[in-house]
Amino acid sequence: ENIDKYQKELENLLIRQQKANENNASKHQPIDINTVSKLVEPRLNALKNNNNILENIKVEKEIKRLNEEADRQLRLLKHKADIVSYAKYISVFALIIIL
Repeated sequence: ENIDKYQKELENLLIRQQKANENNASKHQPIDINTVSKLVEPRLNALKNNNNILENIKVEKEIKRLNEEADRQLRLLKHKADIVSYAKYISVFALIIIL
């Protein structure tokens, strides 16, 4: 009876030791690059997409700013052209009066 008891305790200890060994082995397995890549790649792609979205927003804002600047410059040029045309008109009108 005592022998059976000790044998049972020994089996339990061996089972616990085997489980502990398996746990330690799983913790210290070499890193599998493919598995890590499969886990990390979707997150990395999501981050890249977020960065692309932010970059696209920056580009769109810059395009809008440049378009607005071009519109201002065009209005300024038209205004200057109107002034030149008006000055020519006044000059012609003055010549007509003088003559």
